[in-house]
Amino acid sequence: MSMERQLTPVPRDDNEEATKTLQMTKVIHLAMVAGVLMLGIMIPFITFKDWSFKPDLTNPLVIMSVAACGITLACAFGMRSVSGKFMLAQTAKKSMAQRYQSFCLVRWAVIEGGAMFSGLSALVSSNVSPIVMFCLSAAVMAYFYPSDKELKELTERLTDRFG
Repeated sequence: MSMERQLTPVPRDDNEEATKTLQMTKVIHLAMVAGVLMLGIMIPFITFKDWSFKPDLTNPLVIMSVAACGITLACAFGMRSVSGKFMLAQTAKKSMAQRYQSFCLVRWAVIEGGAMFSGLSALVSSNVSPIVMFCLSAAVMAYFYPSDKELKELTERLTDRFG
């Protein structure tokens, strides 16, 4: 005879759920920043012999790297102004903390894209110029640490604006 137990969901307080979601968001942020930094640590070791410390802005790869990072960083800072529309456009029934988590993931992925492009440009070109943009992207990514304060500000702004 099979003894299957019926698992019943434990009712959770919304505040507890929001705290757990925010904690998970912080862990995801740490993992993404660590991944970017690991690539940054590996770049000098891989290209050490061929490394060029002369900023070469005639190389198309370097120019694209600077442009990609500039665009992704501008998007990351500009996302806050459109965050209300993004967070309300989600159709699934989610808590505000879950919507904030989705917003953070998109913002970090945008920054990570520019950082990875710069890191790979540095690997291919063996030039120091993309490293500057890589470091800037990594610093901005670390700056956008998820916080209770930002979540509360976004929630208040959304409730004031959209009811």
